[in-house]
Amino acid sequence: MYGAHFLNAWLAGSRISFPSISFDASNEITSGWLNLDSCFDLDEAADQYLPSLQLTRRACDQYLAEACGIIGAKHYPNVLSESERDLISSRLGAPPQNSYSIYIMSAGEGEAEKAVYVGQNNAKTQRFEKGHAAISKLHNRKFDQLRKQIYFGCITIVDEDENSFPLDWLPDDKIQDAILTSVEHQLIFKLQPELNDIGKQKLLAQMPISLQVQNMCASRFLDCQTL
Repeated sequence: MYGAHFLNAWLAGSRISFPSISFDASNEITSGWLNLDSCFDLDEAADQYLPSLQLTRRACDQYLAEACGIIGAKHYPNVLSESERDLISSRLGAPPQNSYSIYIMSAGEGEAEKAVYVGQNNAKTQRFEKGHAAISKLHNRKFDQLRKQIYFGCITIVDEDENSFPLDWLPDDKIQDAILTSVEHQLIFKLQPELNDIGKQKLLAQMPISLQVQNMCASRFLDCQTL
C-alpha cells in the first residue's frame, strides 16, 4: 500500500496546505477525489492493514512534528528545500500509510466489471471483517464464475477556496465522519451496487460533491469517472 499522498508530495518538493492550520470548517466543500490505491481478490481482504482516519491523523501529526524538529521549524512549512527533504527522509523514512476509508467490492473483469457493494472503513480493528455480510452474499451461485475483488480508496476534498485536504487529516472527527458518510451514500446512489440495501432509491448524501475517481490499480475500473 502507499504512504500518505500529501506527505509524499511534500517530501518531493510540492507546496501543500496543512488542515490543522488552514482548514476552515465554514467553507463549502465543492469537489473531491476518490483514489482507488489498492485492489485485492476478495479472499485476501482480511489480511490487509486498514488504519482508521483517527489513527492516520495521529501518525501524520507525529511525523510532521518530528520533521519540524529535525529542520528546526516552529510551524509546518508549506514547502521544503531540497536539503530539508533529504534530511527528513533520511531520519524518518517513508510517511505513514493512508487511511483507506472507502471500499468497493466488484464482480467481473474488464468492461463487465461492476460495483456490487460500497462501504466505509471506520472499524477500530484496522482489519477488514472476514464475516462481512456482502462477502457471504457473493458466495451466491450467480457470482461463481466471476472474479470478485475489493478496492480500497482514500478521499481528498476541495473547498470553495480550492484548497485540497486528505480526509484523514481533518482535525474534527465529526466533520470527517459526516463527509465520509456523505461520500458513501453518494457512491451507493450513483453506482447502484446490487448488494447494498439502503440508499439506492434516494440520494441520502447530506453534502453531495463532484467526485472524481482515480484508479491507481492495474484495472481501469471506474477510472476517470465523475460520480
